[in-house]
Amino acid sequence: MGLTESYPYAKILTDFDFELWWLKTSTFPTKQKETEMANERIKLDMSVRDVIMTMGGGNPGALTTCMELLSKGEKVDPDAFGGGLSSLLMLDTLGIYEERIYMLWSDVCKRDVGKTIAVLRAHQLGQLAGVDSKTLNHAIDNRGAGIDLDAVVEAVKSRLPNFNPEAVAA
Repeated sequence: MGLTESYPYAKILTDFDFELWWLKTSTFPTKQKETEMANERIKLDMSVRDVIMTMGGGNPGALTTCMELLSKGEKVDPDAFGGGLSSLLMLDTLGIYEERIYMLWSDVCKRDVGKTIAVLRAHQLGQLAGVDSKTLNHAIDNRGAGIDLDAVVEAVKSRLPNFNPEAVAA
């Protein structure tokens, strides 16, 4: 017995409409998915403003950093999907929020948006120049110790020819 036989109104709807209706009205076990994404805060239905507020948590430095990443990300990394939003998604995936966002930008990357994006991209591209989660968190906790920013920028540039951290230099 097919879905259209189980739900008589399905014949009226297009296949796409019916699939959306069925997905919205059906209940699925979500326990596994909740466990996998328990630490991520950004949700698909959030506005950009909500994303910034969620990531920054009211910390003025973190909010400034998020705005910098969002507004300048596309200039630095034109190949990134989602422009500046991709940096915020990477921070969310890494579990870096609030004052730690500010510490990454200010203490580790010396208030340089291009270098901040380079560090995030180095991690995303396969731990280039030794940037893994452990090293990144150590650097945040220790004012940049353990990360060679110049090596990170060069490693990212070698993998992404359009990457240009100088595009937003002051």
